[in-house]
Amino acid sequence: LDLQDQIARDVAANLRLHLTGEEEQRLTKRHTQNSAAYLLYTEGKFHFNKFTPDGLQTGIEYFQRALNADPNYAPALAGVGRCKVLLGTLYLGPRVTHPEARELFLKVLQIDPTLADAHAGLGTIHLFHDWDWPAAERELKLASANSGWMAHNIYGFWFAAHNRLPEALASIQRGQEVDPAAAPRRHELAQCYNWMRRYDEAIVEANKALELDAKFPLAYTQLSLAHVQQGQPGQAIAELQVAIDAGQRHPGVVGMLGYAYAVAGQRAEAQKTLTQLEGMSQGRYGFAMPIARIHAGLGDKDLAFEWLQKACEERDSQVIWLKVDPTLDNLRSHPRFAQLLRDMNLPP
Repeated sequence: LDLQDQIARDVAANLRLHLTGEEEQRLTKRHTQNSAAYLLYTEGKFHFNKFTPDGLQTGIEYFQRALNADPNYAPALAGVGRCKVLLGTLYLGPRVTHPEARELFLKVLQIDPTLADAHAGLGTIHLFHDWDWPAAERELKLASANSGWMAHNIYGFWFAAHNRLPEALASIQRGQEVDPAAAPRRHELAQCYNWMRRYDEAIVEANKALELDAKFPLAYTQLSLAHVQQGQPGQAIAELQVAIDAGQRHPGVVGMLGYAYAVAGQRAEAQKTLTQLEGMSQGRYGFAMPIARIHAGLGDKDLAFEWLQKACEERDSQVIWLKVDPTLDNLRSHPRFAQLLRDMNLPP
């Protein structure tokens, strides 16, 4: 910890930065004096970035161990909240985990009112759970002002929800620059390039994500989506089948396979995938949006809207990007699409 402080000061001096006392204090601020707690916290961040259920649960365990070593270690408490947010956003549903995460972030801010991760966490909850866009932007701006890496990519998601894609890309790129060795940051860039219909760049970033973590499931969805949109559904089907055979059975991956089958005109295979997903979806989160995509790919608009409505009801994380998702392009002129946006407090 002493070495990190000295490096920060040396870098600032060599860049001839003229820092105020407050800026230097923020640059070298320690949230703990306990090096064991710090190392446990960094281990927790490593597991958090796997974005898998096991990785997130393991991250919580390491963050809790850091808190056992230092009960007032605010970043570790925020780390527990971040894991719970992501468990809800990706696997269990925001309605299940976000209320508990909100309480954790509010507790963090009692310890450190400026901690960027806590403001970014609250912004994430306002974004995906509450659909309170002004509150989300307020918290994300606070987090960005305090150099929070998490704030940049989440703020990019906020911009994308409002179809402000150049700003979304700039913010997500900033998040990647701050956290360059994490597969999720490359995946988020691939996702943004797909929203922008810049498919070649999406493929590059998705492959970089897989180079960093070959088991990162969401990168397969962005890689295959780009190939489908480029008119190469056969290549997407092959890639997704390899991923599924290797154990990547996230509903987003299976759903993208069904969408690729639908676009390729393989209706029987698409319907088979639909039946499989619908059977697995009973009482479970995360299936509504993939099923809606397959129906959209098949041109079954009424069924697509039924499942989109279900996705909204369970706060599926993907619904906030209705305006920019390429898989929904054939639904946007329908009156029910504008109603969905109004229900989410988004302008048509």
